[in-house]
Amino acid sequence: MNRWILQMGFPVVTIDSKTGKISQKHFLLDPDSVVDRPSCVLIQLTCSKHRYKNEDLTQKMFFISIQTATNTNMMLGPDDWLVANIKMKGFYRVNYDLENWERLLSKLSSKHQVQRLTSTNRAQIIDDRPVKTTTKFLDKEREYMPWETTRRNLNYFILMFDRSEVYGPMQVSVQISSSSLIKPADNEGVQYNQVNAISMACSTGTLIIHSPSLISLIPLLLPLSLTYWVIFMLCSSISPNLKSTVYCSAIAAGGVEEWDFAWSMFKKATIASEAEKLMYALSCTKQPWLLNRYLEYCLDPEKIRKQDATFTITYIAANSVGQSLAWDFIRSNWDHIFNDCERPCLFYGDAAEVQVVCSCQKPG
Repeated sequence: MNRWILQMGFPVVTIDSKTGKISQKHFLLDPDSVVDRPSCVLIQLTCSKHRYKNEDLTQKMFFISIQTATNTNMMLGPDDWLVANIKMKGFYRVNYDLENWERLLSKLSSKHQVQRLTSTNRAQIIDDRPVKTTTKFLDKEREYMPWETTRRNLNYFILMFDRSEVYGPMQVSVQISSSSLIKPADNEGVQYNQVNAISMACSTGTLIIHSPSLISLIPLLLPLSLTYWVIFMLCSSISPNLKSTVYCSAIAAGGVEEWDFAWSMFKKATIASEAEKLMYALSCTKQPWLLNRYLEYCLDPEKIRKQDATFTITYIAANSVGQSLAWDFIRSNWDHIFNDCERPCLFYGDAAEVQVVCSCQKPG
C-alpha cells in the first residue's frame, strides 16, 4: 500500500480497445503541469465487454502495477463496447480511445440501452468525459448520481462562460435537459433530482413553467419580492430540499432589503443547517457592493465566525459577480486570512475552483 499512501493524488487509466494497451499516469487537472516524480500504483482493474444487442460477453478483473501493459481482453470487435471500473469501486479515472467513447455515449442516448450501464458508471462517464459531449443525453436520464455529477461539472462552465457568446446555447441545453425533471415527486431519489434540475435552471435563468402540476412551485421560483421572502421564511412553507435554491434565487433577484432581511435571519438562526443555508444564500446577490460588504464581514468575527470565514469567501467566489471580488479580497487580506482564520489551509470554490494552499507563497 506504500505507493497509494505515500504518493499524491490518484491515477487515470487509459485503455486502447484497438490494441489492448493499458496505461496509467498521475491524474492532473492541468495536463500541461510538470511532475518531477514517478507515479505508479497497484490498480485492481475491473471491466465488462458488451455487444450492442446481446448480453454481457465477459466481466474481468485483474491487476496492473506498471505504467504500461497489454491485455487482449481489452481488444474489441466492431460491434463491442467496454466499460471499466465497474460501479466505480476503484479509486481511479478511466479514459478510452475515441471509438469506444463514441459507443459508450451512444448507450446514453438510447432509452433502452442506457440501463445496461449502471447509474454509477453513467455518472463516471459524465465525470470522465468533457461535459459538452454528455449533457445532450440528459433528457433521457432519471437517476440521481448522473445528474448530481452533471450539476457539479456544469457549475464551473456556467461561471466561466456567463459573459461569453456560448452562454445562450448553454442556457438552451440546460433548459431542455432539466425540464423533464422539474415536477413534484414522491420518490426520494426523484426529489433530489428535482432539486438539482431546479437549481441548474434557476442558476441560468431558464426555468419554464410548462405543466399544470408545477403551479404549486410558481411562488417559489419566480423572482421573489420582499413580501414573498418574509412570508415564506415566517411560514416555513418551503420544502427542506428546495430551501437553498429558493433562498439563493430570492437574494439574487432582490436588492439590499432582501439581503438585509436574510442577514438578520442568519444572525438569529438557532439551527446550524438553517444558518448554513442562509450564509450561502447571502453570497448569491448580484450587487457587487453587497458582496464586498459581505467579504468585509469576514474580517470581523462578531459578524462571521472565524471557522465560517473561508466558507463565506468560497461561496462568494462561486458567484460570477463575486469571483474577481473574492480574489482581490484574498490578495489584499492574505496575512489576516492566513494567520487568523481557522481554516486558512484550503479554499475550494465548487464552481470557481479557488484553491489557496498553506504551502503557497503570498498571492502576488
